[in-house]
Amino acid sequence: MRTEPAPDHQGTPPPGPAGPTLLTAAERQHLAQEDRRDLRRLLVVLVLAVLAGAVPAAAYLPSPGRVDHLLGRDVATHAEVVAVHPDGRCGRSSSRFRVEVRYDVGSGPRLGSYRECGAVPGRGALITVWVGPAGTVEDRSPAYDRVGLAASSLVIAGLPVAVGWLVVGRPRRLRRLLREADRDGVGVAAEDTVTVRGLRVPRVVPVRPLQHPPAPEYGFEAITGRDMVRAELGSTPDPAARRWRMRLLPPHRPLRRLVLLEHEGTRIWGAVDLRERPTLSARIRPGRP
Repeated sequence: MRTEPAPDHQGTPPPGPAGPTLLTAAERQHLAQEDRRDLRRLLVVLVLAVLAGAVPAAAYLPSPGRVDHLLGRDVATHAEVVAVHPDGRCGRSSSRFRVEVRYDVGSGPRLGSYRECGAVPGRGALITVWVGPAGTVEDRSPAYDRVGLAASSLVIAGLPVAVGWLVVGRPRRLRRLLREADRDGVGVAAEDTVTVRGLRVPRVVPVRPLQHPPAPEYGFEAITGRDMVRAELGSTPDPAARRWRMRLLPPHRPLRRLVLLEHEGTRIWGAVDLRERPTLSARIRPGRP
């Protein structure tokens, strides 16, 4: 006597067998390992950003009186320029000067000096300076230096963050898209036969009969098997002769497609930029711009 599986307490039948998936168990494990490595990469990016952002402060603060200046402990007052002396250079195209000034903050006339690059006031000019508790002189307000220091720190710290986005963010997003396609059971939209060229910057080139015009090149970014691309092509005397089966998934962007490259049991998931990159032979054909 055959019996049917009993529904659960909500009347929902048990789930049936899972449908076909895109990724193998080894590929899912590889994606998980890359996610764990991303945490270490993000930590490195964060440390580099903090260190880079501290460079402007490390160059600015050691000069005497700068801390008091940033904290607003100095006094703004009028001063007269009494002398201007050359004091080296600020790079290749700018000279540095030491500007001596006479000022009075209520305890009688005093002399002080500050250094400036580029254009400086002439002798006898009346300017505003900020005098610190220890007698240091600055020609810019504390607010000006605070904004400049903060802006410089943000710009310099943004450089490793931008590099980190390219190194960590883009591959992580592609892995997420691949997981979503695997979870949703996306099928293959199209297939083609291609060759893969370039070890450091791989490109895929559709295979065409000899009588057809040269095939365009398309940019390829590996999601899994990054080292396999180099290993497979590096072991072949003529990498252009190595043919791969390329399976395109439905587009998540019109010009950027997730693809699976297969050759003799080697599987490499990647993303292809379908904006045409003409080959060298196509670029030198007569009559083409």
